[in-house]
Amino acid sequence: FPLLVPEALGEPDEVYVHRNVDLPAATLVWRQGAGAPLSLTEIGVGQFAMKLVAEENVKSLRVNGRPAMWLAGPHTLQLLGNWQGDGLLITSNVLIWTAGDVTYRLEGDLTEEEMVTIVESLPPLDSMAPTPTD
Repeated sequence: FPLLVPEALGEPDEVYVHRNVDLPAATLVWRQGAGAPLSLTEIGVGQFAMKLVAEENVKSLRVNGRPAMWLAGPHTLQLLGNWQGDGLLITSNVLIWTAGDVTYRLEGDLTEEEMVTIVESLPPLDSMAPTPTD
């Protein structure tokens, strides 16, 4: 699948291709001075993980016409197929959405509005078009 780079961020400082997992994935990283990095992980499957969070930390919204989830603050990432293992504690905010058969995960210490602005700067793809509503 083609990797998307948000126009609002420009070229990433680092790109990691995840070769030690059974699915195609890459993470783009932007370093913002002394602050925490911002990362965009693109995974070549429509659903690869479940987020386990307190209900008040989760918000449904739409980005680029697609359903998305905003997760504020600490939460646990649990990979599918590894339900017996311990989850990974994520301490930053995360915006997650899918387009076609790709899951996108933007993570960093930005606000919801800042992350939505970044996502809206992604180049358009046919798979990013809004889904029909009932």
